Formats: sequence, C-alpha cells, structure tokens
Amino acid sequence: MRRHADRSQQGITLIELLISMVVMGIITTMIIGSWTTLTDAFSFSSKSNKSREWARQAISRMSREIRDAQAPSGGTALKSTGFTEIQFYSTFNTTGAADPSSVPKLTRFILRSGVLYREKAGPDGYFGTADDTSSVLVRNVVNASIGRDLFIYYYYDSAGHIQPSSAATNTLPPNIAVVRAVGLNVVIDENPGKSPNYVGVNTTVTPRNLGQN
Repeated sequence: MRRHADRSQQGITLIELLISMVVMGIITTMIIGSWTTLTDAFSFSSKSNKSREWARQAISRMSREIRDAQAPSGGTALKSTGFTEIQFYSTFNTTGAADPSSVPKLTRFILRSGVLYREKAGPDGYFGTADDTSSVLVRNVVNASIGRDLFIYYYYDSAGHIQPSSAATNTLPPNIAVVRAVGLNVVIDENPGKSPNYVGVNTTVTPRNLGQN
C-alpha cells in the first residue's frame, strides 16, 4: 500500500525560495534608496542653512563696519571703491577702539577666487605687504562668475541726481566725496561642484562719516 506524504510537513521549493529572495532584495533596495535620499536631503538642507547663515553674517559684518567707517585726520572715511573691493578706514576690532582719539586703520573687503575676505593693512598703512592681516568672511561667492556686482555705490552725478555704479557699463563714482550709500550684494552657491543653487543676501548701508574732518 503506497503512503502519501503529509503535505503539511513539506518544505519550500527552490522556486519559492528564489522568489522570496528577489522580493526581499527589492524591498531592501527600496529601503536603502529611501534612506539615502533622506540622508542627502538632510545633508543638503544643513549645508544650505549654514551657507545662508555665513552669507548673512558676512553682510552684517560689512554693514556694521562700512556704516561706522571713520575718516582719519584730514581724510575721508572711504579710500577707494570697486565692484569687488572697497577700502575704508575703521577702528573696528583695534586696540583702544573705544578711545575717541584712536587712529582708524585702513581696512578692506575684497573678493578673490570665490572667497570674500576682510583685510587690515599693517603698520605701513598699505595693502600687499607681509604685515597685512586677513580673515575669511564667506566662501563659494559667485558674484564675479555670474556678473553680479558685489558692491554698488550710490552717488550724485553732475546734475545732482543719485546714480548707481555698474560694472556692466564700467561706471564708478567719479570721486569718493559724491558717494552717499553703499549697496552690498553677496551671492553664494549652496551646492558647489554640483548643480548650482544660488542664494543672494543684500542690503544698503549709509556711512555716517563720509566727509572730511
């Protein structure tokens, strides 16, 4: 008499095992893909927030110093104007700055190779020598590469009308005395080396001590 095996005691077949492995592989891939996407999104968001904060801090620092620029005896608060550089005199972060008689130091904000710097001239009073001090304000600044002026100067023209400077027309104030306000426009790339994602932070500053002493 032939006995029939109890089907409830049988194991899974090879085909069922392979199908189970394929399904588990698909589910695992989906989970890993979702996790990677979420991780990349969080990383980009965190990097983006930091970049924006650095840009805001740079704008805040430049605004404060340019607004409070102080003219040395017999001079003017602003020394020179440019589309990627501004030079002025300041007592900010200098020894004895609280003393009204402290001598302002030549300072500048300058954009070089995508990095915005704050620099202070050394004892010789000139830039380009070994005694200068320099610090980074913000990186990944793209103003130069996208044709956006970092500094915009609002000044009186010969007819007495306020005009803005423009690199597109190579127009700068004819002299420091006619400048009445400085526009600051920092544009950074939040995603350097990949698909560009630009964000701009801007403001306009009115220096308090433009005239001569």
